[in-house]
Amino acid sequence: MKNTLLAAALLCTTTAHASNMDTGKLSESKVTAGYSSLSVDSSSTMEPTFNGLSVSIGQQLQNNFYGQLGYQELNDDIDVSGVTVDTEFKRVDLRFGKQLDIDNASLWYLEAGYMFSKVEASAMGSSGESTDNEFVAAIGYKRALTDAFVVDAGVEYFDSSAALTTSVQFSVSNALALSASFSASEDYTQLGLNVVYFIGM
Repeated sequence: MKNTLLAAALLCTTTAHASNMDTGKLSESKVTAGYSSLSVDSSSTMEPTFNGLSVSIGQQLQNNFYGQLGYQELNDDIDVSGVTVDTEFKRVDLRFGKQLDIDNASLWYLEAGYMFSKVEASAMGSSGESTDNEFVAAIGYKRALTDAFVVDAGVEYFDSSAALTTSVQFSVSNALALSASFSASEDYTQLGLNVVYFIGM
């Protein structure tokens, strides 16, 4: 359970950054929702894979600042000595960021935020929970390869740990896109498949 909480607490926001190519600017004003799969790497024989849904909303602010709020809920049934433990992970992630323009099609971004995580487990009529809070910082690079295709790569830091993140996004219209994301650290790997709606488009 301790290893599960540690990996879950390190879970990072891995949704793709939205693109607003009509204005030639990479915008964070978006709503993202989709499927997430988190595989925990543990030194024990218990290496669960959590699956579930995530949703986030972002808002572009003045002077290339932006804010993001995300929620994620993942579940797995873990076998512990022949007993099935129903485990649920919940996380709230609040971040603020700053974009540093390189040109009309690419930029650097810096983020700082705070995450609240909770793991709940139940089996054979008994239940328990554990919570964790931590600060997160990130740096990344985002580029629009075409009017429809955006790539993103970065590094996120959590309490002396780090994760590599990458995502790709393909716009199917001015207001809608599909995205895929991947992140990995020495404790976990995570895959995300999302639908992105651009606010105000």
